[in-house]
Amino acid sequence: MLHKALLLLPLLAAPLLAQAEIKYKVTDIGVTTSYNFNTGPYLNNRGEVAGTVGYDAGYAWTSFLYTGGAASTVAQPGSSVYFAGLNDNGVVAGSLGGKAALWQNGVATEIGAAGSAAAGVNNHGVAVGSVNNGGRSNAAIFSNGQTQVLSTRSGSASAINDSGVVAGTVDVTDEEGHVTRDGFVYQNGAMTTFGAGPAHEGVFVEDISEQGTVVGMAGMDGGDHIYAYTWNNGQMTDLGALYTSGGGRSWSSAKAINSLNQVVGFSAANRNFQFHAFLYENGAMVDLNSLIDPSLGLLLDSANGINDQGQILATACDDMFTFTCKVVLLDPLSPVPEPATYGMLLGGLGLIGLIARRRRSA
Repeated sequence: MLHKALLLLPLLAAPLLAQAEIKYKVTDIGVTTSYNFNTGPYLNNRGEVAGTVGYDAGYAWTSFLYTGGAASTVAQPGSSVYFAGLNDNGVVAGSLGGKAALWQNGVATEIGAAGSAAAGVNNHGVAVGSVNNGGRSNAAIFSNGQTQVLSTRSGSASAINDSGVVAGTVDVTDEEGHVTRDGFVYQNGAMTTFGAGPAHEGVFVEDISEQGTVVGMAGMDGGDHIYAYTWNNGQMTDLGALYTSGGGRSWSSAKAINSLNQVVGFSAANRNFQFHAFLYENGAMVDLNSLIDPSLGLLLDSANGINDQGQILATACDDMFTFTCKVVLLDPLSPVPEPATYGMLLGGLGLIGLIARRRRSA
């Protein structure tokens, strides 16, 4: 009897296994770009997207906003509008005519002087970025019409969370006199740097979570090992890569993190160092191309954002050399089976346990 019940278990679990392969639905938001390694676009918790994409022989960029299920062009190529951040209230951060600016409901407000740029904004409307300070770029906060310079060292601020913790990069001189970059967090008037040391070639910061975890890219061993990382409370963690060649050479970069500590970015995925988008969760890096319908014929080469609903913003390119790409949203399919399916599985497991107990007591 126990043998027959065990044979039944795969049939009960079959619906679970069938759902495990494709985990995301892909939506083309109607924005094309001929270059995939831009610094955005950016995704908020409402599923809205803002960014500046596109690259051609004339170095022309196009700024756009995706909301309500449709994308609209905000600034044509050749304009001085550059989008570099987006909060949950639909406020966009960036630069306008060489000055830090915020956009809301189509209206732009300058928040910095000439030579400034905003790179991120939190849900309280506090923006961060950089200012030109005596010919040197310095990390800065823009709030209530005031600009606060965070350090006299060259650098910039990349992101700010709702607790007001700022993350970014600053220049540092190593033991041999070479200038490289440290990551930093700025909180309660104090700056903490990380990543300096003889093994590091530089640390670049992309995002910070509400819990204060920083993500980005760091280099080691003369640039042979470029890796995605997380940093929190003094602990820097190498997230690994989808592919590592002989000698330990690899390349990956983390672009965004959500409140569930899910991280997305891109990584070399084969010996040709072709880049694929990744999702890092529960201590493992997974190629996002393995989690979408292969019949779509898409190559997700970079994931640039992830929100608290698990939506992922990515670029899908048809060729790694021509960079003909489009911006897509990945909506997670429910990883939890229907209650009836769980009931069948749990019922089957309970039946097996009952039979096993009866056999032991007989």
